[in-house]
Amino acid sequence: MTKKTCVRCKHTYPASVEFFPRGPGMADGLASYCKPCKRVLSADWRKANRERHRELCRMWSAAKGVEYKAYSAMLARCTSVTHANYHHYGGRGISVCQRWLESFDNFLADMGKRPSSAHTLERVDNNGNYEPSNCTWATQKAQANNTRRTRWLTYLGRTQTLVAWCEELG
Repeated sequence: MTKKTCVRCKHTYPASVEFFPRGPGMADGLASYCKPCKRVLSADWRKANRERHRELCRMWSAAKGVEYKAYSAMLARCTSVTHANYHHYGGRGISVCQRWLESFDNFLADMGKRPSSAHTLERVDNNGNYEPSNCTWATQKAQANNTRRTRWLTYLGRTQTLVAWCEELG
């Protein structure tokens, strides 16, 4: 097995991913620092540049925006079996349409910007998939009236949620 020397600590290790993280542009595809040194360097950089690191994170978040956070959360709920709520989404057969799986730009083109900070992504039909015809931006109050637990009552020929009837009739 070939050996590689860390440029920081000068220790020699087997040239493998076990000892060296992947590094872009390296001839052997491995970084110049061993994993322990890479951790120290990363921690040192974050410590020395804490404010710069926070600013970079804020800039990245602002550039992607809250719509991207909604998009990535939607993908995780439907596709990642390790997500805490997968059983409520992907586990129930709810999926994301192919167009949205292809790119965030497609999602944003179909959904548009979030109307206000009070709005979040909602499926109109809770048993339906995430797709343009079944999704909207809704307030928390509207979403609370659109769950699997919502009780619907018909009175005088009109069907509304129990909460809506209570608000209307007192």
